[in-house]
Amino acid sequence: MQVKYPIMGLSYARGLFAICGGGGSLKSGIKNTVDIYQLSDSDPTGFSKEITADTGLELASGVAFSHDGQLIAVSVSAGCWVYALDVAAKSMKLLVKFRTDFHEDESSQTCARFVGNATILTGGEDGVVRVWRLSRDPSKPEKKAGTAKALAVPEERDPHVKVATEQQPKLGDCVINGVNVVTLAREYRGHTKRIRDIDVDVSHRNLVASSAEDQSCHLWRLTEVTPICKFSKDDALDIAFQRLPMKPVPGPRKHLFRCVRFANSGRRLYTVLTQARGDSVLIKWKPETIAQENEEQWNWVVEDAAIAGDKPVASLCVSQDDRFVCAAAVTGDIKVFLTSTLQQYKKTSTGQHTFAITGMGIAPSADKQAPVFHLVSGGADKNLLRHDIALEGGIVKSGMEIVVGGVKSVVGATVGLGLNLWMATTLLFILLLFIHAKTAMLLDGPLAGFSDLASLSFDSSDGLVTIAAVVASTVTTWLFAAHSSVTSRFFWNGLLCLLSGIVAFLVAISVELQVNWQTGNASVDELLDYKIAIFLGVCCILFFFCHSLLVLTM
Repeated sequence: MQVKYPIMGLSYARGLFAICGGGGSLKSGIKNTVDIYQLSDSDPTGFSKEITADTGLELASGVAFSHDGQLIAVSVSAGCWVYALDVAAKSMKLLVKFRTDFHEDESSQTCARFVGNATILTGGEDGVVRVWRLSRDPSKPEKKAGTAKALAVPEERDPHVKVATEQQPKLGDCVINGVNVVTLAREYRGHTKRIRDIDVDVSHRNLVASSAEDQSCHLWRLTEVTPICKFSKDDALDIAFQRLPMKPVPGPRKHLFRCVRFANSGRRLYTVLTQARGDSVLIKWKPETIAQENEEQWNWVVEDAAIAGDKPVASLCVSQDDRFVCAAAVTGDIKVFLTSTLQQYKKTSTGQHTFAITGMGIAPSADKQAPVFHLVSGGADKNLLRHDIALEGGIVKSGMEIVVGGVKSVVGATVGLGLNLWMATTLLFILLLFIHAKTAMLLDGPLAGFSDLASLSFDSSDGLVTIAAVVASTVTTWLFAAHSSVTSRFFWNGLLCLLSGIVAFLVAISVELQVNWQTGNASVDELLDYKIAIFLGVCCILFFFCHSLLVLTM
């Protein structure tokens, strides 16, 4: 679907997608707006617009939902505008707006994230991550102090004039708008340049990851102002060069931590290292220890890496079930990866972006039984597109992986067929041996029925008994093969050889169970029962050994 303006940001929560953008300060006739959409299978575009809000002459450059979808933080110039949603009434109400960035030359808020409904984190050009507390009903001291001058956002401003920084804010400064209050609670000053991205661990609401243009990415706690982990760009790239088909870049590495996203479990962190030219690398981090054991630090290490694209990546998102992570490049290309292995995964799209993607979100299907997720992307090309990700069978394989997979399939099928034949043959032989030794049938030997079948002679019951034994062994083998893997069949063949060897040994030592062997070779017929029991015992050991080896190596 195409909208009327370049999409500058996108956020998802509880079935709703928020996008923002517009024509800026130019007299283009295109409004600066924040629009709320839902997925719609009945609408030809795949979306239905639910709510819209006009931001006047100010261009909305970013948007972030609270986790419950009740609040929206909109990045507007150097400030943050907070709206409350009323889905039933299809309306948005502006609660408060306040200045968040105080760079001396080019002030601008670049990103915002909610923690619950009472805390907002913002980042901007001055390299400071600020923590803001949202509340209602200002106290008497707050009313007396009023809105801090440094945080005030004028009702009307000339968009062509740069936002000047006359003074820096202080902790405790607040902005009051009616019953709504926002207070500067904390500042994280670990970065030195523009903040690129911020994300919060939604499972614990305490861990924060932030990245900046000074090539840094830090992990810190919401209640503290010092980092507990500084992610190493060089260590991550060294591991990526070892594991991926990439050539090390000569000279200084100019990669930036462009995007950061926590897994919803909080146990993994995904970052993208990107450069102006060359491959962008998706890095998957995990904590070195399950819990933080040292109060001052908590090291995280690289678990896996993948090539996110051959151009800079500008957007990253993770599905709610932590199954997929998606990376979008400035060229409009999107790659989907399995989080477990970082293997590339297929998607089906309604269209293709032709310019930078500025935001993505993954929503489960409205049909609980549908095996698909919906990835929604918005771009500066004015396109809001929907992509479907099948929950199964979408792994993208290279040519070599396809060849190796084909060889493995052929070898597996051949080995499986051989194991099936062995099981059927062993079952048939032991069954015929038992019938010969225990009953009045097959008196001339366990294999006498095959001679009758070969000569098409049915004067005795030997042929019919042999046919019944073949059918019984074939059906039993088919039942085992249909419900077990090749690895399991090694175990079942080993167990079968063990039981068959015991039967052969019991037949050999029993006085009552006599076997009439007629192979035509007296030396072979002598003690043949014992020889068969020993042979089956050796086969049993080999099958169990192969099964154990496969279990340990797979």
